[in-house]
Amino acid sequence: MSKREAIRLASEFGRGRGRDTRRYEASAELAGGEWQVHFRPRGKDTKPEPGDFFTVYVDDASGKVRMAEGK
Repeated sequence: MSKREAIRLASEFGRGRGRDTRRYEASAELAGGEWQVHFRPRGKDTKPEPGDFFTVYVDDASGKVRMAEGK
């Protein structure tokens, strides 16, 4: 799976969990067969608050998705 596909799947998953992913900047990295897609609030003047970020994990082989929320 490509990085772009992993971000697309992660964004869809986040929207399904009530996140407005348009408000976030996404970055992804492949580690141990799993894409880690990190979402951070957009904008230079945005100071992240607890809970403003989240990470979605996408299995590279199966496409299975899970999410971890920031604290």
